[in-house]
Amino acid sequence: MRKTIFKLFGITLAFSLGLSSCSNSTPTYSNLLLSTDSIVVDTDGVVNVNLLSGNGEYFLQSNNKDIATAEIDGDVIKITGISQGSTNIVVKDWAKKTAYLNVLVNYIPTDELILNRTSGNIDIEKSTVFTVFQGNANSYKDYLLTSEDPSVAIAESVDDGIKVTGIGVGKTQIVVTDKKGLKANFSINVRAKLLPLEIDVKPDGAFYFNYLEGEAVINILNGNGDYSIEIPTNSGITHELKDNQIVLKGTKEVSSTLTLTDARDESIKVPLLSIGDYKSNKATRAFYNRSFVSARYSSGVTDSATTGRSTIKTSSNASLNRGEVLSFSGDLKTVGPKPNPKFHVAGWFGVITEYEASDCEIVKVDGKTIWVTFLCKGELAYMVVNI
Repeated sequence: MRKTIFKLFGITLAFSLGLSSCSNSTPTYSNLLLSTDSIVVDTDGVVNVNLLSGNGEYFLQSNNKDIATAEIDGDVIKITGISQGSTNIVVKDWAKKTAYLNVLVNYIPTDELILNRTSGNIDIEKSTVFTVFQGNANSYKDYLLTSEDPSVAIAESVDDGIKVTGIGVGKTQIVVTDKKGLKANFSINVRAKLLPLEIDVKPDGAFYFNYLEGEAVINILNGNGDYSIEIPTNSGITHELKDNQIVLKGTKEVSSTLTLTDARDESIKVPLLSIGDYKSNKATRAFYNRSFVSARYSSGVTDSATTGRSTIKTSSNASLNRGEVLSFSGDLKTVGPKPNPKFHVAGWFGVITEYEASDCEIVKVDGKTIWVTFLCKGELAYMVVNI
């Protein structure tokens, strides 16, 4: 009996020791090893790197996919060169073991040096950047840059291309030479600083003149030269450019538009109003809704005591009960903007037609004759009245 007890005790002890031994064991993992830690690959080329050991479930990451990419096929990592430069490929497995692969992507020698563009325009003290589409160099610093006239423009290498800076007005060539001695030219035109185009007609204002008095002149105050003028044909207004003056002649009452453009494509549009003899007894004139009205009778009244508004009328009859009526805030004697304009036309049998009006201004007072411009339905309109 005692022998049996000792045997059972021995078996139990051996089993317990076995369990203790199993619970204290530590798992072991393989190191992640590659067949090399650095490679050189051409652009659009592929280099294979073998996985010598690891723990499976591999993860690849390129630090710059614009230079090189990586993919795994079994135990082979395929590296593809994208563009010239260097980067790292990080390889990890499920056990968090890591390996690094340095990648240098070489340029493929070429027999032609090609720029992304061959010419440009800049102002003095301004710059432009062009790039090399194809050439023999590791970076832009490897290119030799020569300006045929440094007093016009100079060139320097920057991270993302070749920078050209304007020094003086003129044209020159930037010669680019690569490591094989291949050359390409970049033509640069350096212009004077851009000047604003200005005339002696205020912005958004109209130029009005009496065609019966002969020539009218618009002065060009500032611009970039080589001016061109456009006025619609059959407008009844002719033009001539004399130095920096635009000379206009009219043949009839008409509304038109003058477009002035300079060498730098800066442009100004000027509404033109060619009007007849506003000093005569039949000086009453109106232009609105693309139509002219001439009448003998007119009036102008300011009711500053009550409403502070002025009203002017033009009519073909002495009673002034038919015709054009414009009212606005302010008096009739002061040149300048007149707020809150309202415009309507009174017809037969008391029919009133109202028009949208804005931007009203008395532009000229000549004795008892008043020139008023405004926008009617968004288009230039005017009234010339004797009061």
